[in-house]
Amino acid sequence: MHENDNYFTPDKCNDLSQIRDAIDNIDCQIIRLLKKRIEYTNAAHKFKKSEIEVRDPVRVSAVLDKIKINAIRADIDPALIEKLYLLIIPYCIEEQLKLWRAHYR
Repeated sequence: MHENDNYFTPDKCNDLSQIRDAIDNIDCQIIRLLKKRIEYTNAAHKFKKSEIEVRDPVRVSAVLDKIKINAIRADIDPALIEKLYLLIIPYCIEEQLKLWRAHYR
């Protein structure tokens, strides 16, 4: 059961291998979605006129606010999600800065 949505719900798993297969599947999905997110953040450099626009602290704050609200709605600890995004966002900004500098310098 890899890389598809055909896995049992946690309460329907009959053994540890089914649980682990489902977790592995979900991990693959998370990685694919993270890659897609990075592709979009990288593409954003084309629409920004300065390094300040790439860093955009107002946007960062808005994203953090949104993900915490979404975490609460999904019944997951917003502090955990914020910690994850505090790793993801700076990475994306640095990658976007590299592209912006190569494009505009």
